[in-house]
Amino acid sequence: MVKAAESQTHHFLTLMAGMSGKINMQTSKFTFFGKDRRKYKRIALKQGAYAAISPNSFKIGQIKNISRGGLLFNYLAPEHPPQAQVENHLFLSSSNAYVSKLPFKSINDRPVHSCETNENPSMRERSIEFGKLTLLQMIILNKYIVINRL
Repeated sequence: MVKAAESQTHHFLTLMAGMSGKINMQTSKFTFFGKDRRKYKRIALKQGAYAAISPNSFKIGQIKNISRGGLLFNYLAPEHPPQAQVENHLFLSSSNAYVSKLPFKSINDRPVHSCETNENPSMRERSIEFGKLTLLQMIILNKYIVINRL
């Protein structure tokens, strides 16, 4: 029995050592064999491109990157958030474009920690996946990305 467990452990470690899994720092996405497995390419946006969750969640912040499938943005979390936060639409805004009422699903919401700067401890990073978009929403989203890309 012990011999079989050792064999399975050795097999597992051999497989793990043979995988060339890497972290792509630009997208923070785990990749196998150096290949990002996202469906859509992430695009960095200019300063001034913001995302806001609505109607009354008080989460608004700078978009770090975006794709046709979702986005990542930073926001300052309120010290005392309201009890009942309804989050059912996403709005995108910049000086040149505006996209309203995008359906979404939150994938991740985590604190941002930075040793290099004295970031506010209530700064958070949120990953969003867009829901089912209408044709018009897809066209407007694509235009927003083109206008605001670096």
